[in-house]
Amino acid sequence: MGKFASLIYQHPKKIILVLMLILAFPISHLPQIKMDTSTEGFMHQDDPVLLTYNKFRETFGRDEMIVLGIKNDDIFSLKFLNQLKQLHTDIETKVPYVYKITSLYNVRNTRGEKDTLFTDDLLDPFPKNKADVAAIKKRVLSSHFYKNLLLSQDEKMTMIVIQTDAYSHKDDNALSDEEAFLEGIEASAISSEGKVFLTDKENNELIAKVEDIIKTYQDKGLEIYLSGSPVINNALKTHMMIDMAKFMALTFVIVFGFLYFIFRRCSAVFYPLLVILFSLLTTVGTMAWMGVMFKIPTQIVPSLIIAVSVGATIHILSV
Repeated sequence: MGKFASLIYQHPKKIILVLMLILAFPISHLPQIKMDTSTEGFMHQDDPVLLTYNKFRETFGRDEMIVLGIKNDDIFSLKFLNQLKQLHTDIETKVPYVYKITSLYNVRNTRGEKDTLFTDDLLDPFPKNKADVAAIKKRVLSSHFYKNLLLSQDEKMTMIVIQTDAYSHKDDNALSDEEAFLEGIEASAISSEGKVFLTDKENNELIAKVEDIIKTYQDKGLEIYLSGSPVINNALKTHMMIDMAKFMALTFVIVFGFLYFIFRRCSAVFYPLLVILFSLLTTVGTMAWMGVMFKIPTQIVPSLIIAVSVGATIHILSV
């Protein structure tokens, strides 16, 4: 360690030049880093459970759904049913990557009358007066199908369930392994046919559009709650990035305070800062270059790098 420290001290310009050449390539790939907060991100690409789940998605589509809970004291009123119809239509026409939407507006009404089986939409034809609404309410309350599914037990909340597309709209053609690597898409996100499952970016676009529509109706006085695993994953990613930034800032302050207290020199604070900064940038850049995404388990990497970088720097400063 002593010889290594002396080498650095005696040839500073050469060392800096070599470091610049080594770091330039991985750091140049920083903009390509991608985040993956999905549950699948916890698993290895060859995990049997993940492979089975991908086969499930190929056969039955995506099982993750977005749920809108709409609260109203009088769900069975002409005013509310018109609002529900408009909200349903807006989501259907304005939100991308939607496969299917289910609500009281379009839910099936299957019933038997004598020897005949009838199957139509619950609100078809759409009610025009209080008598029509009363008939619909009677039909809903007499069936076990709607309660605790699209209608709460106290009849003051209903749901809109959004099922998203299983596959990405990015490219209709199947991707080869090389193309997927260049696009930064993991093998776990590709079906056996080479088709890419709905990407994290597309999922975020979908949620952002749903939130915009919800805000419009909330401004009009409608009480709406948004949930579902795609929404939770999106929020998790956002908060993970915020928490990482806060934690790193706090760590930097603590580390630099102790370094200055121990060495009583500004250089002892400035040099470790450079080591930590370039170590972080190089690691994340290398991940981006190798097509490795930032996942929930790997959020510990910055903390680990800070600890190792400070430790190594203190050894050199001591020598």
